[in-house]
Amino acid sequence: MRAGVLHTSRGDGEPSHAVTAAPSGEAVPPWAPLVATAAAVLPILVAAPRALGRGWLPIGDDAYFSVRAWDVFSRDIPLLGTASSGSGRVTDRAINHPGPLQFDLLALPTRALGHTVGTTLGQALINVVAVVLMAWLVHRLLGRVAATVAMAGCALLVWSMGSEVLYRPWGPYAVVLPFALYLVAAWGGVAGDRVALVVAVVAGSYCLQ
Repeated sequence: MRAGVLHTSRGDGEPSHAVTAAPSGEAVPPWAPLVATAAAVLPILVAAPRALGRGWLPIGDDAYFSVRAWDVFSRDIPLLGTASSGSGRVTDRAINHPGPLQFDLLALPTRALGHTVGTTLGQALINVVAVVLMAWLVHRLLGRVAATVAMAGCALLVWSMGSEVLYRPWGPYAVVLPFALYLVAAWGGVAGDRVALVVAVVAGSYCLQ
């Protein structure tokens, strides 16, 4: 599906919200979305190895994510997310974020590569996947021109955020690009794309947890 049009009615008068391909002239070459996507992904691919090479270690809140990701394959499996700053403020009881999806996603690289390398590269990979899925969804619904423009904007965002946001597992940093993916996928779901709706559910769950 290269370009999408939202149809609001069928021949029998019943409403329809299916996204279908619409013929349109592509004003950019086929490689343009790939180049724009690569420009958005490149800072992530550079930032994480560079940080490791400079001796970056997960400490404080970052270390908590690393430890709990390690615990996914232990007897102390995390069933909730990180402790919330609302503990002691909103309520006298200790409260946590709703779920451990981030720990689950970081578990394999953390176990395979260790706390520092595994957690850092794992979080960077989550961000890379978020960017690539954004590009794919926009291209799927609106074609090459829209995908190129969207990824150019995403590249501007990624290049301006600062390198630590791209690989640190700390909650406020870890949700930036996945939340952008959620917004794109939610828009696609509203437009009638069921695949985009699935992506929106997963990305939204990750950000909420």
